Amino acid sequence: MNYIKLALILAVVLSVTTHAADDLKTYYEKQKAELAPTFEAPQLGSQVTVKTAAGQSRTGILMKLDALSISLMTDTGNVSYKRMALHETSRAQFFAEDFAHVKALEMTRLYKDELHKENVAERAAGIHAGTLYISAKVDKDSDKKVEKKENENKRTGEKRESSITTRTYSETQVLNIGVANTTTHSDRYTVEYFFFYKTVSSDNDDKKKKEKEPEADVKEYKNVRLLDKGSKSVTVDAKRRETISITSEPCVVEKVETTSSSGYSSNRGPRVSGRESAGYLVLLRYGSEILDKKASAKSYLDDEWVNKFK
Repeated sequence: MNYIKLALILAVVLSVTTHAADDLKTYYEKQKAELAPTFEAPQLGSQVTVKTAAGQSRTGILMKLDALSISLMTDTGNVSYKRMALHETSRAQFFAEDFAHVKALEMTRLYKDELHKENVAERAAGIHAGTLYISAKVDKDSDKKVEKKENENKRTGEKRESSITTRTYSETQVLNIGVANTTTHSDRYTVEYFFFYKTVSSDNDDKKKKEKEPEADVKEYKNVRLLDKGSKSVTVDAKRRETISITSEPCVVEKVETTSSSGYSSNRGPRVSGRESAGYLVLLRYGSEILDKKASAKSYLDDEWVNKFK
């Protein structure tokens, strides 16, 4: 069997390209060389069953076996078969070369399947995919302090008592972040998170304007400022999910109200100042690639937000 014919057989039988068949040929030839010496032909005088190339079967006593043919004694007389008139399975039963070919082809097919599995695993290892699942809650706390003050009217000398009530409201965001690995291999991801806030104030316009002007180290976009950010690495096994918990810095709003002894507020309303929570953005990365992102507001998913606050 010449090289070109063998390569074509391997390509057809093993369903691989001619180039891949060339690579498998070496393995096939090695297996064939090792298997040929292990062949044991049936003993003369033993009962055997043969199958012809046309698919017919016949049973008889093996009377003759040489390199090119066999002869059987059947109930209807002696019958001879040339080697190539037999089906491949029968040739493998009587002739060493055919035995080695059939067995080597089986071994090569198994070897090719193993190579395919390894190639699939290698290709899968180069694929990185993942999904985020976010469960968010807000922890709230409040505090109230009352301070008494006595003031004297400089003109009339009348003394009045006033109460200064300070109410402090604090909010902290807690995110339970699920990272699902949708690939067939373990991967190490980076979870990057951003928490945002807005300033609140009830003071005069000049102070409001000052509050809206971010300091040099404060990042702001569309009236939203960065409260804090960070990242965590998480390793997730194939087709599994891991959960991590992230807690934001607190946002604190302070309301101060002054009330006179007569029961009326000394101004139009409480003075309000502080930070109000404005939500979050979470990115799932593999290296520099963003695999998934989730946010408390749809607008936070725009690339602009990531570029402004990264």
